[in-house]
Amino acid sequence: MPRYDFQCESCQEVFEVKRSFSDTGPVACKACGSQSTHQVFSLLSTFARSGRKDSPLDDMPHAEEYRKQADAVIHHTLKRMGKI
Repeated sequence: MPRYDFQCESCQEVFEVKRSFSDTGPVACKACGSQSTHQVFSLLSTFARSGRKDSPLDDMPHAEEYRKQADAVIHHTLKRMGKI
């Protein structure tokens, strides 16, 4: 199941949530319980694996090379959008 980073607008806590692609409901802050949260995007949360396998695609040949290429494309796109 995908992981997403959210930030609370009340207490500024940043936290990770596992949720399905189809789940679009509000996310409560894990620190204060506020539902005034928004999703934040970062390369670290998207591509840092910390040794865990999140996808069957991780087993495919050259997975790390593909991940690095995808990381570069996303970094370039976020830079063009003024997000980083």
